[in-house]
Amino acid sequence: MKKLFTGMVMVVLTVGIVFIILTTNKPSSEKFIQENFVKDNGKITTFINGDEALTESIGLYMHYLVLSNQKKEFKQQAAIVRDISQNGFVAWRDHEAHSNSSVDDLRIMKSLYKASSKWENQEYRVLADEIKEFIQEKQMANNIIVDFYDMKAQEPSKELRLSYTDAEAIGYFEEEVLGKYVSILQEVNENVFFPEVYRLKTKTFKAQQEVNMIDQSLIALNANLLGVNTNTFFQFVEEELKNRGKIYGRYSRNTKSPTVDYESPSAYALLIIAYLNNDEKEKVQVLFDSMKKLQHNDGGYKTTADNAHFFDNILPLIAEYRYNHYRE
Repeated sequence: MKKLFTGMVMVVLTVGIVFIILTTNKPSSEKFIQENFVKDNGKITTFINGDEALTESIGLYMHYLVLSNQKKEFKQQAAIVRDISQNGFVAWRDHEAHSNSSVDDLRIMKSLYKASSKWENQEYRVLADEIKEFIQEKQMANNIIVDFYDMKAQEPSKELRLSYTDAEAIGYFEEEVLGKYVSILQEVNENVFFPEVYRLKTKTFKAQQEVNMIDQSLIALNANLLGVNTNTFFQFVEEELKNRGKIYGRYSRNTKSPTVDYESPSAYALLIIAYLNNDEKEKVQVLFDSMKKLQHNDGGYKTTADNAHFFDNILPLIAEYRYNHYRE
């Protein structure tokens, strides 16, 4: 009986070790991204099967390149931004689009500022200043950076999507801007889920009944960086992990129950980054393991067997880099 018990323990331990090896030995998504999304000219496609390119992809990739100290690759992306920028206006999709996206422009801007300081490149600062000045002149109302500016209509949006908040980027603006974002987020931080939109005209919030955990995690991450208490949201995350063993992609705002049966690698990535920002690495492991379980053996996070979205690959790559270089 003792031998049987010992044998069972050995089997359990072996299975556990094999699982850990399979999970941790999966490659990062960097090679997958370079081989499937980044073209020779530096253009980044949104999907593997397609040729659409978004400034969302440029901003996220530039953020990773500065983080991982890839000077040559960053230079190529900066040249693309310089080419598509019209005096600081960067169309969200291509030259034909007549509006921009503040969240994308803010990511690009902050990445250029960081790269300028890191590699002592004044050209990056000049380009970042152009984007910042356009935002200040065309996209700000009452110290709020609105969602977009429509170049064709010559008017800005009247709303702020809270998930467009970028705490690091806001730090490059006047202190009053930072204070305005803090006051807005403090109005809505007591509920589990945040509303998605702030209407400038009425100073009211708009909330969807089905919440997207990517948006919710983005809001919570940046609210934390701004010093806003988000304990209620993160308590929900921890209860979900404890009770369900995973975080689903969407939830009902009212019932707090999942409305889909899938998980999101991007949501996991953002939660990992948020916990690392709070120096809570002991709470990160279960999120990291859950994220890596969604990764395919070729390093990609895929929507189907032969397709994938850049967003769902670059965010896990950033999170994995942060995880592996914690406190370096």
